[in-house]
Amino acid sequence: KGKTMDVEDLFRQAVGRRLLRARHHAGRTQRALAEAVGCTREAIPMLERGKNLPGIAVLATLAARLGVRMGWLLGEEGEGQKT
Repeated sequence: KGKTMDVEDLFRQAVGRRLLRARHHAGRTQRALAEAVGCTREAIPMLERGKNLPGIAVLATLAARLGVRMGWLLGEEGEGQKT
């Protein structure tokens, strides 16, 4: 049997889906985003698949580079784009 998903797993996956959506909307590749944020190119797909959750500093940088609100990446309702 597979491991049941807990709240942390669901949260990581939700953040990953929003990160993926924001990256596609911004027209960025995983490699370009990794370079812009200063992380390894392997880190972005791991985040997008919900395998890892970024720290606050990385999350803030991701949001800034993608032009979205950090709260939106974390699940806030509404549009993600900064106004």
